[in-house]
Amino acid sequence: MNNYGVYFMTHSIETQRGGMTRAMIQRASLLSGQGKEIGIITFDFNPDYGDVIEHYCSIGLWNRKIGHFNVYEFFEKQSGEDDIPVEKGQSYRKQALRYGNYRLEKEFKENRLHAINCLSGKRKKEKRILFDQYGNVRQVAHYDPKTSEITKEMFFTKNGRLFFKRLFHPVTGKSAGCYWFDRNGKQVKAFRAVRDYREFFINAIVQQDEAAVLVSDSRFSDRVLFPIRNPKIAKLAVLHSNHLQFPFEYGSSLVPRNGNLLYQLSNLDGLIVLTESQAEDIRKRFGDRTTIHVIGHPAVMNEDIKGEYDPYTAVMLSRFQRIKQIPHAIKAFKKVVKQVPKARLEIWGFGKDEAKYKALIKRLKLENHVFVMGFTHQPFKVFRRAAFSIMTSKSEAFGMAIVESMAAGTPVICYDCKYGPSDLIEHGKNGLLVEADHINGLAEAMTGLFLNKEKRRALSLAAQKASKTHCGEVIAEKWLTVFEEAVKQKDRRIRLGKIDCELEQVSYPNAKEIVLQGRVQVKEKFIKQDISLALQLRRKKRLEDICVPLEMRWLDKGTAEFKGRLSCMNLPKGKWDVFVCVSCLNDHRMIQPVIKKGADIPKVKKNMGRAVLRFLEHEDGPRIKIYRSGRKEQIDFKRRPKLFYTRSIAKFRDILQEIQMKNAP
Repeated sequence: MNNYGVYFMTHSIETQRGGMTRAMIQRASLLSGQGKEIGIITFDFNPDYGDVIEHYCSIGLWNRKIGHFNVYEFFEKQSGEDDIPVEKGQSYRKQALRYGNYRLEKEFKENRLHAINCLSGKRKKEKRILFDQYGNVRQVAHYDPKTSEITKEMFFTKNGRLFFKRLFHPVTGKSAGCYWFDRNGKQVKAFRAVRDYREFFINAIVQQDEAAVLVSDSRFSDRVLFPIRNPKIAKLAVLHSNHLQFPFEYGSSLVPRNGNLLYQLSNLDGLIVLTESQAEDIRKRFGDRTTIHVIGHPAVMNEDIKGEYDPYTAVMLSRFQRIKQIPHAIKAFKKVVKQVPKARLEIWGFGKDEAKYKALIKRLKLENHVFVMGFTHQPFKVFRRAAFSIMTSKSEAFGMAIVESMAAGTPVICYDCKYGPSDLIEHGKNGLLVEADHINGLAEAMTGLFLNKEKRRALSLAAQKASKTHCGEVIAEKWLTVFEEAVKQKDRRIRLGKIDCELEQVSYPNAKEIVLQGRVQVKEKFIKQDISLALQLRRKKRLEDICVPLEMRWLDKGTAEFKGRLSCMNLPKGKWDVFVCVSCLNDHRMIQPVIKKGADIPKVKKNMGRAVLRFLEHEDGPRIKIYRSGRKEQIDFKRRPKLFYTRSIAKFRDILQEIQMKNAP
């Protein structure tokens, strides 16, 4: 089907935003040139969105073919035009005093008054008044002075007419009703909850489309996407960040907002992740679904990047936040300037930690070498001027700055963190990977590249060549393929339901393998070619999964016989639960098989080379216990307390989420 609209959803768009927003807008611009109806949907209230969109147009990022749809702009326009002309607002103080005699706390944005908080005598916020750029009151929020929870929110047109109102429970903060008014103040429609009026808005946008693809680009918009029941809508989500918390290894605790998404994969027609390594880990932990796709961010140069680079300048482009570990680069540069006195580091970006970086630079006496430059809308020009760029993140999902730097011909020195750097950089050929958190190694890599101009030139040419795999045409083609598959998938969305699985035989044909055989029974309505089976061993104490595809033979419409071979040579010590995984399109089930009565299963210890193991019948299901292993595991004793804590939290959270998913309708 070619006649469908595509809409990317996010909470808000600001003039200063990180790589996720830039990537979304670039992607929309690319696809709008492919003959598709492309829109971006936002859900915040911003009376100055016209200026925000115009800003992105002026810097060449926003294609004017892209439609912008905001939920509050929609209700304001649909409520009807006002007959009276717009007047410029009165003084801010007079407008604030209209709502009572309060102490006023002002908020400024881009050198103008943005909002006023009205505080009671006890300095409790009771009202918040939001202004547009012309000084008109556009939003008034009321708060309960005892609980500080919002109780009422009112939205106004430029003329001061109320067009939308939201009520909230003063204790719980939950929605107590939403009301839409026409230009005469008459109620047009009432909504029971916030999600109801958002769904009404989405359905109105896609009404003219034969089919529509909604893409959630933020974890906020997931909450809008999942409850939508419109059968013409295909649902996609993009995972822009690492789904793991410290120590960012397989089995680590999930980032809560990303965990909520991953436990809802069965409700999606497609999940897009940015690197193959992250997709592989997600498939292993959450099921090998056909709806998981890999598409990186595009590297689209919208500005002229001609000119020579400065051989003694390094740059960083990053948000100023803790996970980016910018102080590592500053500390490493203290060592660099001892050997390269002309060296200069420019740090570009924005965030709340800017003052901390400046204080560190001053303490290390690097004021003549390290400079905090602020935000830029021209990343390629910044990269092009540099000998190389630096990335010191604890964790990434892709690293948009990496591929942009490579496209500009500027090699990258990067911590080898999960995920992204090792997927994009081939160490020593088109960039340099440094052991994570190794400040001395970072300093050595920077010093070497400053001093070795020939090496820098070779890395530059290779980086530019490698970045072509992320050019606009390649990325656009991948997205169009995913859209086509999602439109077909929405009509095939399934729930596997109850599945019966029996284990009939366990054998040891040689000194290296264990063979498991059994049967699985599914509902007859599922198409055989869409179902795949896998054997999965899961160690819970320190979460690890071993997945092996199963040989499958259909006996009748709903029953299949399976056989799987598993090498036990490198299984670490511990107890491994045995599962049979059934995957079909968007859905996935991990089933602990029942051991068939009278099954041929030896229960004695077996020597498998260096390993010693035993197959057990546990009350929760079959299990393999490894007494001795051929694999040695290194333990970092310094991180052991933090690892124990995070893994305990991960186990507890996963148990809760599994219970919630089982009880979900």
